[in-house]
Amino acid sequence: MRLTRLLALLTCAGLTLATAVPAAAEQTAPEQLKVMSVNLWYGGTKVNDYRAKQVRFLREQAVDVVAVQESH
Repeated sequence: MRLTRLLALLTCAGLTLATAVPAAAEQTAPEQLKVMSVNLWYGGTKVNDYRAKQVRFLREQAVDVVAVQESH
């Protein structure tokens, strides 16, 4: 369900994810794409020092793609 929402969000945003796979890479293990969805709850404004905490949290997760809700 979460993946369905993320794909719908990416589609609505007009983003297209495409990867060209060279013939030599077909024999190796596929790379992983780390995706995360996060709800910032009123843009984080209900938390002291929210912006720094949001940035620190996202950096610690080391994700490739982030979908955010309530970012205001």
